Amino acid sequence: MAQVSPQIKTHFAEAQQAQASGRYDVAKALYTKILRLNERLPEVHFHLGRLEMQRGAPKKAIKPLRRALELKPTEPMVWRLLLDALIASGDSSGADTLVRAAQSAPLPPQTARELAIKARTGNRSGEAQLGGADPVAFQQAVQLFESGQHAEAAQAAEALHHRHPAVAPILAVLGAARAALGEIDAAEFAYREAIARDDSYAEAHLQLGQLLYGRGSYESATVPLERANELTPDNPLVARFLGLTAVERERYAMALPLLEKAAKALPDDTSLTFGHARALHLLGRHDEARTLVAPLADAPDAPPGHLCLMGEILTSLEEQEAARAHFDRALATRPGFGPAISGLAWIAQQQGNFDLSAEYFTQASAGGTIDGRLARTYSAGRKMLADDPLLPQMQAAFDEGTELPGSRADLTFALAKAAEDQGKTAEAFEKISLANALLNERFPIRSRMVRDLYQRGTTTWNAALTPVAPQDGPRMVFVTGMPRSGTTLVEQIISSHSTVTGGGEIGLLSRALGDRQRLAMAEERSVSPSQLQAAAGEVAEQATALASGAPVLTDKAILTSSNAGFVPLVCPGSRLIVVRRDPRDNCLSMFKNRFRDGTHRYTTDLEELAHNYLAHLEGLAFWRKHTPDAFLEVRYENLIADPEAGARALVDYAGLEWEDACLRFYENTRTVKTLSAFQVRQPIYSSSVGAWRKFEKELTPLIDILRKGGALEEWEA
Repeated sequence: MAQVSPQIKTHFAEAQQAQASGRYDVAKALYTKILRLNERLPEVHFHLGRLEMQRGAPKKAIKPLRRALELKPTEPMVWRLLLDALIASGDSSGADTLVRAAQSAPLPPQTARELAIKARTGNRSGEAQLGGADPVAFQQAVQLFESGQHAEAAQAAEALHHRHPAVAPILAVLGAARAALGEIDAAEFAYREAIARDDSYAEAHLQLGQLLYGRGSYESATVPLERANELTPDNPLVARFLGLTAVERERYAMALPLLEKAAKALPDDTSLTFGHARALHLLGRHDEARTLVAPLADAPDAPPGHLCLMGEILTSLEEQEAARAHFDRALATRPGFGPAISGLAWIAQQQGNFDLSAEYFTQASAGGTIDGRLARTYSAGRKMLADDPLLPQMQAAFDEGTELPGSRADLTFALAKAAEDQGKTAEAFEKISLANALLNERFPIRSRMVRDLYQRGTTTWNAALTPVAPQDGPRMVFVTGMPRSGTTLVEQIISSHSTVTGGGEIGLLSRALGDRQRLAMAEERSVSPSQLQAAAGEVAEQATALASGAPVLTDKAILTSSNAGFVPLVCPGSRLIVVRRDPRDNCLSMFKNRFRDGTHRYTTDLEELAHNYLAHLEGLAFWRKHTPDAFLEVRYENLIADPEAGARALVDYAGLEWEDACLRFYENTRTVKTLSAFQVRQPIYSSSVGAWRKFEKELTPLIDILRKGGALEEWEA
């Protein structure tokens, strides 16, 4: 995209994400907003036209695509999609006119020829032409391949290729035969040559994408698969591989509509079902994931991967015994299977059995394989001194690079924890920084994420909005703040009450408001009363399902504070508690801890972390000014200094009668899924207060930004 403002870049990225995940109304509103800011952006007009094509409205696509063509007449993709729209609309005259214009346009000759063939044949399927090649000989080569005679098929296709070197379908058959013979590089070369000869031949793009997917080159596979999807948007195989590739790239929201489309045509495809269930699970839709994967996991010969996915889903649904049974089955099928041992270790840690969790790590390590994720779990539950029996194996795996693929960042965090436990602060910070750099490579920072969250909340709220009618369901107690601010401790205190179910980080309010706020922002208005009512219904329905009959449910989602003013509107009678901590301690704790893949990316860079923390304070200041009664602010240090007074104040604010169990929160047996699982199983301790001083020199860039932004005034007074 040309030089544009940061605001337009942000809106465009949001629109692309919404379009990829099938949220077309939000995407269209965002594209329209961008064009109000700058009408001369061909990419935006193009994607608006593409969106209408995806919605099955080719006539509506023609206008934005014509404008894209006016602004960028040299872009072949615009010409192709506009011609597709005209053909799909039945406008043969418009299609002929466009093809004539292409003959004199600044386009590659191949593109002009491709457009002429499309217009003549009505071809939107990407089926290439055989030119002068003998169709009988071509079909014979195809039949040889389909009958499993791959060497003979390769010979036949090679002979045809020598006589007709420019025919893409022949090259595609040659590529398929080479791939079947294990000649992967030769197959890739043939597919790329086919695409170079005829970029509109969807089969070549699909086969190249499949080949690259099979090699684990998921980023590279995305390019030909996306092109195949443009050419054949109704092809379920294209949707299958593009969706599965998105899952491997951890683009779960993008994967879901593709997998859903493919599943309708390929209901018996177990790999597709597995990928679909995995995407749903990682998006937090555990019940739906369970329904999909259950038939796979219930099969007598279920592979360990299917069993472990079911185990992970059941763990998320807090059905630990059933989850454990699936992990045990996986180990019976494949002894020493890492994901199964990891699943059992995680269950043990969530339930506070850190010795058992350590045993699982020892078991996994005995096989000579160090799983960095298990190492991090192990290190979290103990002080790792120099005589720790597993430390030499962990260090050796780190030095030699022999840890399980994808777990190096976790292993590095574990070694950082060991160095800190032994008082080696310089080494600890060096490893913390390395671990964050590794994460940054996999999950690049999304600049100012916290600011964007607060902006979404504050710009779509206004003082004239009124609370919705009370909903049936449990009363909500939201506990929020920045990550690692003490929210888990506060939730554990409240959820120790006999009338409360601890929900953990479920994010009911933010999920219910999300797309409604995005649409309102794009249309430059506040959330409407009807949208508030719909959001309230969703929160109540999901809360009822999660509360297990309890009259009160906690929700500890991080940064619900960005929607503080919406809490009394959507959930009348609920409570919101915002936990704050010395910014230096809070930021250090975020920097030295590992969050779930792709989340809280700003925590991997000290300067980004400081700017995001300031955005949190600025957002709180807005809500404090406009809705001062909407939330209670709690200082973590005060709670640590006087636990009983702090706990009584929390229970009172939550509208509950005091129970002594709330002070013995560490005896609470509920599952804790966050990084604080170990800490909340212990009585309150103060060792984390002022921990930043050990790393004061290394934290200087962060501290300087915080001080300049006024974040330290109340803490240094």
